Amino acid sequence: MTPMLLVSLTAILGLSLAICRALRVPVETGPLLAISLIMVVLYAFALGNVLIVGTYVLTGLGVVWFLYEAGQVACVGRSVPVLNLGVLVYAVTGVVLYWGLDNSEFTQWDDFSHWGFATKELLVRHHLADLNNVQQIKDYPPGLNLFHFFVVFPSAGTEGEILTANSWVLFAILPCFLYRATPWSIFAICGAIGALFLAPYALGTGLYTVMSDQSLSIFFAGAIVAYWIIYRARPGSVAIVALPLAALPLIKASGALFAFIAAIAISIDIASRQRNLRSAAIICALIAAPVFARSSWQGYVSSHAIPPTFPTQTTSIWAAFSGTSRDRSQAIAYNFIDALTGLSVGISPGWSTALWCVVFASFTAVILVFCGSENRRQALIFLTVLWVGLGVYLTGLLTMYVASFKFGDEDLRLASFGRYVSTYIAGLLLVVLFCVRQISSSDNSLRDGWALSAIMVSFLFVFEFPEVRIIGAKRQDPFLSEHRELLNRVASIIPSNARVRIIVQNSNGAEVVRTRYALIPRRYTGAWSIGKPYRENDYYTKNITAEQFARELSDVDYLLLIRADQNFWSNFGSLFEGIEGVDSHRLFKISKSGPLKLVPAL
Repeated sequence: MTPMLLVSLTAILGLSLAICRALRVPVETGPLLAISLIMVVLYAFALGNVLIVGTYVLTGLGVVWFLYEAGQVACVGRSVPVLNLGVLVYAVTGVVLYWGLDNSEFTQWDDFSHWGFATKELLVRHHLADLNNVQQIKDYPPGLNLFHFFVVFPSAGTEGEILTANSWVLFAILPCFLYRATPWSIFAICGAIGALFLAPYALGTGLYTVMSDQSLSIFFAGAIVAYWIIYRARPGSVAIVALPLAALPLIKASGALFAFIAAIAISIDIASRQRNLRSAAIICALIAAPVFARSSWQGYVSSHAIPPTFPTQTTSIWAAFSGTSRDRSQAIAYNFIDALTGLSVGISPGWSTALWCVVFASFTAVILVFCGSENRRQALIFLTVLWVGLGVYLTGLLTMYVASFKFGDEDLRLASFGRYVSTYIAGLLLVVLFCVRQISSSDNSLRDGWALSAIMVSFLFVFEFPEVRIIGAKRQDPFLSEHRELLNRVASIIPSNARVRIIVQNSNGAEVVRTRYALIPRRYTGAWSIGKPYRENDYYTKNITAEQFARELSDVDYLLLIRADQNFWSNFGSLFEGIEGVDSHRLFKISKSGPLKLVPAL
């Protein structure tokens, strides 16, 4: 990891201070607004195929403004925004994460198959995905990958740096939890940091992955929290909350639903306070922002003829909800209902969705009892909309399983159910904790709302917490660690524009996604496990003959054998006749002159 990453952190802080100075909004909302701005602006530059120009412009503006603000310290003193407690805590946390995630690697399947893969290919190609990209999932929004690009582009672009960039997103609302806190509010600082660690660890996937789910949680809660703070300080500037609302659909397609739920809650609160043309214009802007962002990306996907990764089938949706027949869709619906009370959500404490709802209902009651009259009315609006939104989100999640998950038994076993549900639960948790923070109003009996927050956080940590890993512990992927030398040699031999067939017999694809990631930007094609299936319902092994395999090899340039067992050699060994010591070779070049010929390359 290079110190250039700290230049990017400086730029983020500079943009945060510039936004808050220009709009005169509380500086605690700065990091969330700045990261949202970076995603939205870089997306606009990427649409114009000038992503690098946008990166240099934003980095330059951010660094210059930070230096200007820092220079004001000597002239003005302690009142300047750069010395704000929230900004300082975020900066220190960013540096700690920069140190702690150094040399760490991806270990999650989805990082290798898409989220980390897309960022790495973006660093190579410098433009949005199209049909020429080697990444398999091309229709996913690029917002998070664009922010990773912004942070790591000036440096080496290692996995540790990408993880660091992602962690800065996860802590973007940390300063919001320190709104109006003093430097001596140690309890508030610890409570805020604890709350932000709780969301990605207990209810998310942790800091060692760049999957987008927990970023949705942060921006979902962040939009509501930022509005709450800005309205109290400068009501006329609440339209700036359109930035995180626009960023949500650019992070993930489901972010549009999160954005609409947050926008509806904010709009109801604005309408309940005043009904005039200005308020109507703000409400329209807040709702239009995610609509425009979502439709813009859909337009890009359509214009580039990018096929949908998960096409939806209306007939399956109707079959699941009509109750007219007991088909596969109904079985999915029954499993989903059982999962709400049976499957755990998040890593720890292993509670089901239903139990989490009971916990949040209890804290909702506490908040409404102890809040002052002004906070109570606003908390009631937001929490009511969020509860209704949870029902809408779960319905949409069921629809996705019924209509979109069509590989193997992923739909019946509700693949990634806990992760998907915890995305909303974590966002709801952060909003609840912030509402608890507001209990410390002057018209109630609790002197510090963080007392209740600490009780909740401590209560959760009493349970077994096996997956929490100390910051600074270096994580590495076992497969890549074992095969790193081989893959580096393969990458040095195969041209970047070559097509590669990878063979990993009797595999579910875990080794393949890691190998594809290591060989970016080379294009991979074909099944990785071939021949006689290894077991009943072996969805991963393609049962083909040696002749069929030979025809498939005519379309590629290289064949890479990661794991070739007896099943492989007994079915396809004839294609390797005449090669001395064939078992010792791992890479073969496909000769295109005349009959198929495999030439050992490594």
